[in-house]
Amino acid sequence: MKKVLLITSLLFFTQSISAQCFEALTFSGGHTLGIKPDGTLWGWGPGHYGQLMTGNSIETFPVQVGVATDWDIIENGIDNTFAIKNNGTLWGGGRNQYGTLGVNSPFQSFSTFQQITTANDWVKVSISDNFTLALKSNGTIWAWGQNDNYQLGNSPASPEQFSPLQVGTDTDWAEISAGISRTAFAIKNDGTIWGWGKNPSSIIVLGSGTANVATPTQVGTDTDWRTMSVGGGHILALKIDSTLWSWGGGTGLGVGGTPPVTNTPQQISTDKWVSFSAGAGNSYGIKDDGTLWAWGYNGNGRLGDGTTIDRLIPVQIGIDNNWSTIKTGKFDVTMATKTDGTVWYWGGTNYYGEYGNGNSYGTTYIMTPTQTLGICITPLVGGGPTYINSAISTVTSTNANGVGTAVGDSVRLIGVVHCQNFSSSGYDITLIDANNDGITLFSPTYINGYIPTEGDEIEVEGVITQVNGLIQIKPDNISVLQQGAALQSPTLTSVLNETTESQFVRLENLELVNGETMWPANGNIEVTNTIDTFTVYITGASALAGTPTPVINFHLTGIGKQDDASSPFDSGYQIYPCGVDPYCDIDISTTLNNNTISVVDTGLAYQWINCADSSVIVGETGETFTPTTNGDYAVIITQGPCEDTSACVFVDVLGIEDNELNGISVYPNPITDELNINNENGALISVEMIDAKGSVVVSSKAASKSFTFNTGELNSGVYILIVRSEEAVRTFKVVK
Repeated sequence: MKKVLLITSLLFFTQSISAQCFEALTFSGGHTLGIKPDGTLWGWGPGHYGQLMTGNSIETFPVQVGVATDWDIIENGIDNTFAIKNNGTLWGGGRNQYGTLGVNSPFQSFSTFQQITTANDWVKVSISDNFTLALKSNGTIWAWGQNDNYQLGNSPASPEQFSPLQVGTDTDWAEISAGISRTAFAIKNDGTIWGWGKNPSSIIVLGSGTANVATPTQVGTDTDWRTMSVGGGHILALKIDSTLWSWGGGTGLGVGGTPPVTNTPQQISTDKWVSFSAGAGNSYGIKDDGTLWAWGYNGNGRLGDGTTIDRLIPVQIGIDNNWSTIKTGKFDVTMATKTDGTVWYWGGTNYYGEYGNGNSYGTTYIMTPTQTLGICITPLVGGGPTYINSAISTVTSTNANGVGTAVGDSVRLIGVVHCQNFSSSGYDITLIDANNDGITLFSPTYINGYIPTEGDEIEVEGVITQVNGLIQIKPDNISVLQQGAALQSPTLTSVLNETTESQFVRLENLELVNGETMWPANGNIEVTNTIDTFTVYITGASALAGTPTPVINFHLTGIGKQDDASSPFDSGYQIYPCGVDPYCDIDISTTLNNNTISVVDTGLAYQWINCADSSVIVGETGETFTPTTNGDYAVIITQGPCEDTSACVFVDVLGIEDNELNGISVYPNPITDELNINNENGALISVEMIDAKGSVVVSSKAASKSFTFNTGELNSGVYILIVRSEEAVRTFKVVK
């Protein structure tokens, strides 16, 4: 007997000291899944339907699930396993009743991973008992499995659906939750929350007469929802300010029992919450002070407070203040983690080895949190990454091979969001700091519920990565420092190269290479300035996607990017557009002959005005205008979307002499270092040149037939030259 006891003790000791630590853990009431730093997937607990892929009905210690080493995102249902790889493909295994795996097969279970379609743009998955939701990077939601209560968001209702169906046509979804019954919820990019499927306790729409809701239907009018967890008949939802709210019905609401059923979100407390999970009539949450709370149905002591008393308001579980995450499901068992990396379970009897501690087939209900030795998650305090305060310029440099010298570094950056978010799910935004240094922030999912807006100054903690040559930061945490911060002006450029990556730039006088009439809905389009050709990439989330292209030449502002898959990463430069404005090349010069003012730029649209009060002269829309009274006059010239106004010309109806200014010559034009003006028909009494801002840059009031001005210090641009004689005024457009 002593020998047996010794062997048993040694085995337990071996398991205890051989701690297996995971980067991420997920739990849904049955089995637990975890990803190790090497990208392998592990699990423990019940495996009756092949969800652990070992052939055993129970695994009491962690076992590797499959053989792949490139897992990125994990989620499990009650009896099945789902995971997304680094390449964006989605895979599933375990129970397939009603087509829950979405692999287009009626087989009831699979004990190896099956790929779910060939798509490679999956970013999130959420599993209920018998149906599944998944989110793509283009902001669309897809669903499969049981549809008897319209939980797939598609009509007609049906007992099963073996392959993914898109839920509606919207492309702006950000968060999904399949709950633990037959109800689905999702949050859009604008912060609104929507539900569909079964309508227990008016969880979607008010009224017991509405049993089901066939399509996504908005709940309330609030626009600040961040994420949610759907239980059996109630929902918990977190707002941007980290307050926690609930609605639906049952003891899991946590608002004291009044109202017992509601379709209006009820605030649970004024506290800030960092993690929460809704179960079958009960709820759990962790406040920002690290304390753990539970409320609702407490059968068999599942709340973890050591009693079996139902709780209508949150009650604290223990006194510890270092809790980090919480996950529950349809059954008794709940899992939580602490900031020190320890993993804890309570509820149930550990009958199916859910706790992962080597035991199973228990008969005693576990009513308080119990640590599972030998299993840990990367600690958030003491063992997590140390973020180094860094300037953007210090993390975006590259070596001779084009590889970023800071790749892999954990850093803390501050920058202002410029332009828009080019991703409909997660982030593809650009941060630029006060030194005009920029970096791309990319994540397939939202972080801390942050919805980016141009002008947000944010602090980002994350890891520097490089994807197809482009230096990026993959965020772990995002904090908004202020909104409405000053933006950098776009840098005028005629090339796209290393210097324009993640920079706010402007290309001018462009035209479409192939004359397309519409911007792509998602793809590349070529533009040119007649010297070089540039690639413009329109993402599905771009404000230009699927809209008409300009009918004339145009200017384009945007963010410089790169898409080059091989070192030294010196090609593939492109631009993501932020805005397009027309290229306006209107000559606003006019001439005055006798009492008639004429435009130089003919064939456009015109409106003559009186400069005394800028009033429109009714009926005068031609290329010439002959005033009948003395005064200053100008013309508004319109070319498509472009509009410009000429300089005012004084007309003395009674004193004009023929041809007085017809002998003027202005040269060279375009000008270089000097400008010459001659009038062979007489003396000029004044000459002045005005820039685009209306400032006089050159002038003379000395009467003469000839003038020479030094223009070498002038900036490049378009100027208006105004010459006057005793009786007339004439304007010229000159270019440098």
